[in-house]
Amino acid sequence: MEQKKSKYFILKKEYLNKGFTIVVNQGFKYNHDDLFNNQKHRFLKGGSAFKSWSTKGVYTKTIGYPSWANEFITTAPFIKPSTLSQEADDENRKSNDFLLISHEGRIKKIEKDLTRLRLATIILLVSIVYILYRFSCNTAC
Repeated sequence: MEQKKSKYFILKKEYLNKGFTIVVNQGFKYNHDDLFNNQKHRFLKGGSAFKSWSTKGVYTKTIGYPSWANEFITTAPFIKPSTLSQEADDENRKSNDFLLISHEGRIKKIEKDLTRLRLATIILLVSIVYILYRFSCNTAC
């Protein structure tokens, strides 16, 4: 079975019946044909994914995967058979390093957003205190 690497969950018409295993750098993989064949009803007229499938021949989800795909998803770390070559081991290490870097980047972004949120909260509180002070001064003075 050939593996296709992707940055996100994807089902594609051109991948059908080719036996691809899609390895997503978000830390999961799935068999494209098995998943599609089990969920084919979603891509038929009236199904939740019909519009994108009929117009573009593709269904994607950029972060994670749809809940209806749960039973077909294998999450990292992937179990490697002992017969894998050194090259495959090296490739797997690179992939795991990428996942680690990717998560570290997300953590840094979240920390930065949290710092901004804290600053905005402090500014809001100072503004409220100032308004209350001015209001109390106007009524008591």
